[in-house]
Amino acid sequence: MAEVEFSYDPPEISEEGDTVTWTWRVVNNLPEAAEKVVLKHVIRPEIPITSVTGPSEIVGQGVRSQWETLAAGETAEGQIIAKLPEDVSGSMQISGRVTWKKS
Repeated sequence: MAEVEFSYDPPEISEEGDTVTWTWRVVNNLPEAAEKVVLKHVIRPEIPITSVTGPSEIVGQGVRSQWETLAAGETAEGQIIAKLPEDVSGSMQISGRVTWKKS
């Protein structure tokens, strides 16, 4: 079944080891436009998000990306950049959830 889907590229750690960048993509695989598309991103453990690109904003400890309309077959992308605390250890995970309405 066709739907609106999203994916993340593997994270990129800066040469200095002080920031991590995730590149994300959302694609409308529906045969028609998708409206009110919202992609919510959450990083665990929580780390300071320093900047975002695309139609995104930092909301609390997460990021919200949204579009009024994504045409059939349209792809959008952006990045989330976060600061790595000096005492961070272990693994980190980014997850997302996308919602939309069919036009």
